[in-house]
Amino acid sequence: MDELSGKHVLVIDDNEPIRNYLKYVLEKEGYTVEVAADGNEGLACFSHSGFDIVITDISMPGRDGIDTIIAIRELNPAVRIVAISGVERSERLLKIADFFSADATLIKPFTPDQLLAIIRNFKG
Repeated sequence: MDELSGKHVLVIDDNEPIRNYLKYVLEKEGYTVEVAADGNEGLACFSHSGFDIVITDISMPGRDGIDTIIAIRELNPAVRIVAISGVERSERLLKIADFFSADATLIKPFTPDQLLAIIRNFKG
């Protein structure tokens, strides 16, 4: 297990199978994971719990990932954020997410190893 195992992770994605899969992968590695179905739910969850890492989809109904990243950064500038996207314009959206201080970005589909490598590179 790496030094971030046991850390608290919030996964925000409007696609339930993706949320559940990421939760499964991360919990299997020893992370404590909570999930949210959209940016508004994610922000509410974030404001009530201490998270070390947030993984958020960019393209979601309601509050999208960019707005969510901005709001989370206002609440906790130190939290690590991974922006993910699988829509047609993913590269452009992820560049925007990077501009708004996402620590890392990934285009769907990605492998569990790709995600875990990014998270492991975060310093505790």
